[in-house]
Amino acid sequence: MLYFGYGSNLCSGDLTRWSRDRGLPSLRLVREASGFLPDRRLAFTHRSTTRGGGVLDIPEARGCAVAGVLFRAPAGDAIAMLDRKESEGHTYRRIETVALTEEGAEAPVFTYEVEPASREPFVSPAPGYLEAVRRGYDEHGLAQEALDAAARGGSHPGAVAGLFVYGTLRRGEERYPVLIRHEASDGGAATTTGALLDLGSYPGLIIDGAKGSVAGEIYHAADPEALFAELDAIETFRGFGVPGSLYRRAIVRVRRADGGSAFAWTYVYAGPRNNFGIIDSGDWRARRQP
Repeated sequence: MLYFGYGSNLCSGDLTRWSRDRGLPSLRLVREASGFLPDRRLAFTHRSTTRGGGVLDIPEARGCAVAGVLFRAPAGDAIAMLDRKESEGHTYRRIETVALTEEGAEAPVFTYEVEPASREPFVSPAPGYLEAVRRGYDEHGLAQEALDAAARGGSHPGAVAGLFVYGTLRRGEERYPVLIRHEASDGGAATTTGALLDLGSYPGLIIDGAKGSVAGEIYHAADPEALFAELDAIETFRGFGVPGSLYRRAIVRVRRADGGSAFAWTYVYAGPRNNFGIIDSGDWRARRQP
């Protein structure tokens, strides 16, 4: 199982300092890939006695995503050292969960969160701790907007702020009123990499196997939690890492018509394929035209 780091453990210098100060072997983590913790947000919710201020936490928040790094599964002694580091002056607990990769896949990981009973609404971070986290972000090329917002006591959806739709949620289609009801904005043309299965009255995006360009639109909701609560039910998404979903919510990179790119949520088909055909154009609307 991979380890997902999102705070000061991203900073190799901070890991080295912690190990050296305790006369321990250097705690080194080997990077595998960048990724995201889905339906979580960054927040400073707990006061650390060793750090002298607030430390990062990842409370649940549907529709948000915490950017971080997936590290190669540490050996048992390294996990014990991580457990010790996360318990000294803090109230973290190790949890097993699912991370999403930039390619849309799911990966089982373990990480650390503040014990829910020990959370406060906001604890201002100590400058030294915040600087260590910033160095870790720079080390791994992570954007800092969500970290900046959390350090001010605010909330930020993270690097995955949009929703890519390619079928019945597109403008003028059967389920487009769901987006209208949630005041989703933008709706600009966009594409992603994958293929569309022709499932009859609706399509299904797949991102494994042969890939082409899939056409759709990208939207932004003022209240992602409310939007995804409804869409998850519509798409019969049961949860990350939970079997039995017809569609699973995933993260994909989309390309906008203006040439820019961004990460966005979308729903990837997870049901039986039964030799369904591929929509060669990658465009649900083009397939439906007489």
